[in-house]
Amino acid sequence: MKYFNIILFICVGFGCTSFFSQSENNITIKGEVADTLNKKGVENAVVMAVRVRDSVLVTYSRTLWNGTFEIQIPRDTFQIFITHPKFEDREYFIFGNENTKDLDFGRLIMPPKGEELKEFVVFSNNEPIFFRGDTLVMVADSFKTGANANVEDLFKKLPGFDVDKSGKIVVHGKEVNKVYVDGDEFFGTDPTIATKNLPANAIENVEVYEQKIEGDNTDETEKVINLTLKESAKKGYFGKVNGASDFQNFYEGEVLANRFKGDQKISIFGLFTNTPRSDFNWQDRYQFGLTEEMGNRNDDGNYIFEPQIGNLGEGLPQKAKTGFYYTDKIGKSLKIGTNFTYDNQEVVASTISNTEFLLADTTYSSFSDETKNSQQEAFAFNLNLEFQIDSLTTLEIAPRVKQIYTQTQELASTSFYSADDFETRNTSNQYDENIEYVEASIASKFERKFKKENRNLKINYNLRSQTNSSVDVLDNSDFDVMNSINLFSTLQNKNGKSTSLQHYGELTYVEPISKKLKLELKYMAQYSEGTNQKFAFDISDEGNRTFNSFFSSDFENTTLTQRVGGRFIYNVKKHEMIAGADWNNLRLNSFDVLNENEILQDRTNFLPFVRYKYKFSRSKTLTFTYRTKIQNPSISQLQPLPDNRNINNIRVGNIDLVNQLENAIAANFFTYKATTGSHTYANASFSFFENAFSQAIIYDNQGRAVNQTINVKGNQNFNSYFGTSIPFFKQKIKFEPFVNLNYFDIKALINGMDNTTQTVSTLARGNVSYIMDSLTIKVGVDYNYAVSETTLSPDLQKSTQISYNAGFELKLKHSIIISSDIDYIINSQRAAGFDLTYILWDASIGKTFLKKENLIISVDANDILNQNISNTRNVFNNIVVDKRTNIIGRYILLRAVYKFNVLKSNKNEDEKY
Repeated sequence: MKYFNIILFICVGFGCTSFFSQSENNITIKGEVADTLNKKGVENAVVMAVRVRDSVLVTYSRTLWNGTFEIQIPRDTFQIFITHPKFEDREYFIFGNENTKDLDFGRLIMPPKGEELKEFVVFSNNEPIFFRGDTLVMVADSFKTGANANVEDLFKKLPGFDVDKSGKIVVHGKEVNKVYVDGDEFFGTDPTIATKNLPANAIENVEVYEQKIEGDNTDETEKVINLTLKESAKKGYFGKVNGASDFQNFYEGEVLANRFKGDQKISIFGLFTNTPRSDFNWQDRYQFGLTEEMGNRNDDGNYIFEPQIGNLGEGLPQKAKTGFYYTDKIGKSLKIGTNFTYDNQEVVASTISNTEFLLADTTYSSFSDETKNSQQEAFAFNLNLEFQIDSLTTLEIAPRVKQIYTQTQELASTSFYSADDFETRNTSNQYDENIEYVEASIASKFERKFKKENRNLKINYNLRSQTNSSVDVLDNSDFDVMNSINLFSTLQNKNGKSTSLQHYGELTYVEPISKKLKLELKYMAQYSEGTNQKFAFDISDEGNRTFNSFFSSDFENTTLTQRVGGRFIYNVKKHEMIAGADWNNLRLNSFDVLNENEILQDRTNFLPFVRYKYKFSRSKTLTFTYRTKIQNPSISQLQPLPDNRNINNIRVGNIDLVNQLENAIAANFFTYKATTGSHTYANASFSFFENAFSQAIIYDNQGRAVNQTINVKGNQNFNSYFGTSIPFFKQKIKFEPFVNLNYFDIKALINGMDNTTQTVSTLARGNVSYIMDSLTIKVGVDYNYAVSETTLSPDLQKSTQISYNAGFELKLKHSIIISSDIDYIINSQRAAGFDLTYILWDASIGKTFLKKENLIISVDANDILNQNISNTRNVFNNIVVDKRTNIIGRYILLRAVYKFNVLKSNKNEDEKY
């Protein structure tokens, strides 16, 4: 049978050999096959090169009388087989790239039949950082981490990676949205479970790349990190148990257990805490929430689209999260993966804010005191089935289901003041909301490759059903302080329900025109139908309910979006260029059942796309991109339903709203020098909009606002950043400066008058780190400055924040570790009471125990000076808002962490380390 397979391979690949031997972009492989027993070369041994990605035999040869051979292969990943009837087979892997030189295998010993093969050789790149296509690969072991380090600690060692206290990860100036483990989701899309819990010594490579946002009908991409595990980490189990408490008010409990065996991975996870330290969320605006699934509320405050699990805002948190993760390969053709997560959390927040309103003829301000209690219970279950139909065809099916139940209670009291600081009005807003959201979806992906290189066909189809039910109670009042008159009060009960069934299909076909040029053709269609109902009832003093048609709505909606286009892809040596265009058509029909009105839209847009990348080397690239993006108005933005949730800012829809078109130009540069460990990255982007979404706001003489989304011309924004790392003394000291500049130009209508808000914000950062085996010291400074100017007010709105930070970690004798971090923050040029200067100081002292130092006992102190402050400023249109929210302050915890790592050696014996 072995002879038959060899002959079959030779027949299939016969016509390919001469073609590749003449290519100038090949790798030449040579060597000598030896028989040491008879002290001579092995003649007529078959040398075959099989391309790994499609299992195609590309070329073959036979050894000469003296055992020598020579073949040529393209710069790709290959498996080299050397076979002979009298000897055991030999196998080698070659990972080729543009810098791979010709390889000389040297003298290869063919063991006789029956002798155990004890050697497996892989020829690969040995640089700590390199590119594999568009993927940036960092070899984890090239960056030293301490004992018991997790993936987050590893990220802090990687050049261009920035990890803040909340766990947010920024790579080369761009925030990372997803972290995979061996290409799979790890506990859904919650990335910090992987980064905070997986041990650094289990990671082989850290891969960074861009991928298209799933289910998005644009070319928008997001940055992704993929962690590839070492083979040794796939042959055992590891995890940790973490518990901490002050035995009075605060506690943290966490457990993670993983069992990896080959393709099978099983993990369980649990977290129970009422502190922010173990928080998963790495997005600043959701400081105390989880981001299992991303989504947004619409303008009515309803979850029409995907809601977020855990978007409960700042405050005092209490949370519990648990789940399991499982993936395995069944047979040779089926890979199965599944994960389940359950969340239960509560956040209590107290916020005070000062708002300044800048108008053409007057200015006034308001001061608000708000309390908010949010509770959420949610679960998400994801399943992924990947079928390898044959070596060229795969089918992936991914069913998902989730349910979110949210309760929110808000109470806000707002006082309005005239320009001469007299109180004019006082309003009270109380809003109780109960929301139940259920979603079920199934995503399928079919991919077919062909024997002709680079020809492929991809078909995606997604089906998603969403149901959102809400029960709300609104109780607000408006009191004229100057005249001692109750202007009005409202007590309403609202019942809402929205449903949506969405079909999304995408077909992509790539045809190679030549070795350097390909043509990509694409067709996309997205069809959705659903309902959006909101029924309001006025409640009298006697408790009677009366239907209020003005604040009620009942809409039936259908939307069809189609897109067709093509792109030419040109790739040769150091140049890569993509150019093409799409035609996008939107047809929208929204029928108002209550008023028998109809909203119809039919719009077509032309969307060009150009990208050019120049590769100086494997570690230096320069990319230019021009793209266009369509954003369609939401149903809530179109439907003329007033939203009186906030008595001081009533929102209404706009049936004349059309889609927004964004034109964006960007340039990106990246370079890394392996010899010195230095790296530099830079980016500049400029966007200008057609029919940009903005606001038309009308203020009455009492300070109340009616807000409507409109289309405007001329909105634009500019963003640029530059960062570098300069190492000294063999990378023991690193200086890492970073600069970011933003400019926004936003048009709006204020009381019928054109208003332009121009904002410039800058961030300048300088960090210096000193890294030794037993001592790490980091110092730095952040300087944030923002200035805004509006047409309606001649006064510039400025704000400054300076943050000085320093920290160290010291390892002493007897396995004692001391660490401390301190931030000195200065806020200035803000409203009275918000120019705050404070110090945030955290510290820890601990000791490791046991032979492997995998038991850590420590005392952790948070906010030692008890200056628990969250202070922010926002400027938009003619409004300047300063806000302060209560967060957890000082607490001291006694912590115990036990990390276990039991891996199996090649002899299948348990080995602990």
